[in-house]
Amino acid sequence: MEVPEDLVSTLEGQVERLKVIFEEQQQSLDDDVSEVSHFCITLECILRHQQKEKVSFWGERRDYWHYLSEGVGSMKSFDAITKHVQTLTQLTTGQGRGRALIRQCLSEHLLADYLQISLSNSKRTREWYFPSAVLLLPSLAEKVISALYDLSEVDFHLPSEGIDLDEMWPSFVIKSFQSNTPESRKSLFRTQDAKAVDRKRTFQGSALERATEEQPSEIYVKQEIPFTLEEVGMFLADIRSSLIGRDDDDHAPHRSLPPLKVDKMDDITSCLCMLNNFISSWSRDIARNTTALRAELKRSNERLQDLELQLQDTILQSESSEGDLLTQLQSSKDEFKICSEQFHRNSDENTILKGQLSEARQKGQLSEARQKVSGRGRE
Repeated sequence: MEVPEDLVSTLEGQVERLKVIFEEQQQSLDDDVSEVSHFCITLECILRHQQKEKVSFWGERRDYWHYLSEGVGSMKSFDAITKHVQTLTQLTTGQGRGRALIRQCLSEHLLADYLQISLSNSKRTREWYFPSAVLLLPSLAEKVISALYDLSEVDFHLPSEGIDLDEMWPSFVIKSFQSNTPESRKSLFRTQDAKAVDRKRTFQGSALERATEEQPSEIYVKQEIPFTLEEVGMFLADIRSSLIGRDDDDHAPHRSLPPLKVDKMDDITSCLCMLNNFISSWSRDIARNTTALRAELKRSNERLQDLELQLQDTILQSESSEGDLLTQLQSSKDEFKICSEQFHRNSDENTILKGQLSEARQKGQLSEARQKVSGRGRE
């Protein structure tokens, strides 16, 4: 595992070396300068240091290209660079686009700004890297940005058109001169499918002439493809099975996707187009279903709101009826209290009347007794 401090120190040393070479040559640095390739490799190691594993829906590894290009978004200063890299049709991987992005930013003196803008979003950077990554160590990240800004005074000429960066950085350049004019000078990059070098060209320099005579007429850059056509076919078949579902799966979207066969390289593009069309059709179906579900949800919400209003009216009516009942109850309590007081008063009066009546009766009985005694005396 790379030591963060060593990576940054190596990068700083390579930057200083590039500055010296530029001052000596007084012309733009290109792929003929091996230090350019060394610098790019070191920078790529830093951008991948302690990077979290991220995979797209298609199984493609999301690389620092996605982190950088998505980090700057559609900012005017960098949008042109991002779109230019996206137009390079020979690049099919995040690795290749990331390398093209580094080369383009170097050519336009914007590499430091591009990286700094991405690092300014610390939350997003933490989502992409582990805590011990160079880009998440403030002191080391600051040194990287500072070193990249030092390169702003160095001119680079690093076109990416026609160069296969998916597998490797440019490994060598063959210079061809048909005349002594600058317009006729150009660099030839050859890959596995490169055409034969024209033997009729005249090369300056005995060493290059001997190399041309001793080597075959076709020059290749060795590229090892990390997969076979059979493995690609199995991978695409797994994707197809996942998309259309099992035979007993009632929830499969539809079965209009034919089997995907990969017998040659061109079949890969055809299969990917078929998968893209299938997913596009599926997405449209999902969009239509989503629209219908949203409409039904809207209607349900409206019905729910009506029920809520009805419930509120019922509650208000109940509260009003409860208020009337409470008023009637209070009135009945008052009437009962009055009747109770009246009853007590009547009871007191009855007691008095009973006493008076009892006293009157006693007086009547005494008078009658007296009369009887008086009558007997006269007899």
